[in-house]
Amino acid sequence: MSLPTTAREYAYTEIGSFNNLVIREVPVSTPKGNEVLVKTRAVSLQFRDLMVSKGVCPTQLPPNLVPCSDMAGEIVAVGEDVHGWKAGDRVCANFMIDKIHNDSISMEIANSALGGAIHGVLTEYRCFPAHSLVAIPGHLSYEEASTLPCAALTAYNALLSGYEPLKAWDIVLVQGTGGVSIFALQFAVASGATVIALSSSDEKLQTATKLGAKYVINYKTTPNWDQEVHKLTGGKGVRTIFKGLKIRGIFIGSVAQFTKMNKLLTANPEATRPLIDKVFEFEHAKEAFAHLASQKHVGKVVIKVN
Repeated sequence: MSLPTTAREYAYTEIGSFNNLVIREVPVSTPKGNEVLVKTRAVSLQFRDLMVSKGVCPTQLPPNLVPCSDMAGEIVAVGEDVHGWKAGDRVCANFMIDKIHNDSISMEIANSALGGAIHGVLTEYRCFPAHSLVAIPGHLSYEEASTLPCAALTAYNALLSGYEPLKAWDIVLVQGTGGVSIFALQFAVASGATVIALSSSDEKLQTATKLGAKYVINYKTTPNWDQEVHKLTGGKGVRTIFKGLKIRGIFIGSVAQFTKMNKLLTANPEATRPLIDKVFEFEHAKEAFAHLASQKHVGKVVIKVN
């Protein structure tokens, strides 16, 4: 397969608004040593991407930042020192490309976060270190897989990683219906837990019900929703409250945790299938940012990279 010499990518002319994104043409890098060249197939958006665009993300940004952190793509070339990956493999890149294991975070690792401290993935081709990549579960499309690095891994780590992973008899309250909250709902249901979903939209709560939430509460029409939760649980309350926030902590997860999460996805393919709200073409990426900013979505907003 012959590779192009140039590719398109989005970059900020200045930080302040996603409307400052422009498409530019750049050379396609040749992977060297432990590098892998990936053809981007899909990119999903995070609220963090909006915060970065406004300049309120607490990270020093490189000039003319290439945005976004979550991608899925196909390996098209590997460096001479790469083992275990080959052209044709379908992969995602971890959010922090140097966070391989579940140990403590150094400043060096924190500064390897895509779409912030370093250039991101809203580009047709990008080189990654081989250690940053994770194989895509076979049943997922590129669009679905692009939602995994931040949203899915954040939910997985909150509920199923650590010292007290979720149990089948637990009751989980999920607040909101954005990407992370939807994954939390799905992972909780797949684990056998009882889910109570909380939102201000009856339409969004219908989606939560379809995904397996046993109870749903509209907090606008039920302002004393905490009392309703108390009643629904027979006075027991809930073990876990999962609240989707607009800006995520940077310590989302490691390559090791990502790989472990993918085993859950493979074992529960339908219950954990990513929910995509809308897919935009690469040329309409700014429309995708605007749709995310509107907060009308349920699930993930994705950009298809042709």
